[in-house]
Amino acid sequence: TYTFSWWMRAPAKAKNTVFNGHSEALANDAGGVANFNLQDAKIYFLNGAYNNWGDPGAQDDDAWHHWAFIWNSKADGEAYPLENVKLYIDATQFTTGQYDNNSSVRPIEQGLQLGTDNYAPGPAWFLGYIDEFAIIEGDKSSSVATYMNDTAPFDYAANESDLISWWRFEEGSGTSVEDSSGNGFTGTITDATFSTETPF
Repeated sequence: TYTFSWWMRAPAKAKNTVFNGHSEALANDAGGVANFNLQDAKIYFLNGAYNNWGDPGAQDDDAWHHWAFIWNSKADGEAYPLENVKLYIDATQFTTGQYDNNSSVRPIEQGLQLGTDNYAPGPAWFLGYIDEFAIIEGDKSSSVATYMNDTAPFDYAANESDLISWWRFEEGSGTSVEDSSGNGFTGTITDATFSTETPF
């Protein structure tokens, strides 16, 4: 089980992928690929089986919101019930319109990518801003309200012993993004730019 926590500001939702893939370094159980994107007025998560939500408005209002996504990964061939996926927006769990197709998980080996889905006929780049993206092992539902402190960034490294990775995007220039978790998952910037926009 993993918790993804990040800040996001987006003016559009059509084919707007926030993150895609599941790094081998994060996989301590059988799983697959998580594709979380904003499309057709729905937020949906895809992993062979898929889970949809209704339209909360926060995904395309061009304002900063804190998002948390909790994924209980399943082995190949296992059903993927609704309770295995949780979505929080500004520390409130969002379940409106949620449904799944109750199919089995389709495992895909692919590195974690932020801001693109990298599918044919070409990658769909995220339109907007992403900040303070962290991955923590375990279901951190009880910590989501703490993560969304909007006056200063939450210090995952000091307060989360289960922290896997934490990209702060504070470099300002260059093609690398430091992993502030201390675990060495350095990111590479491709066709994106740093910004001074911040939710704090």
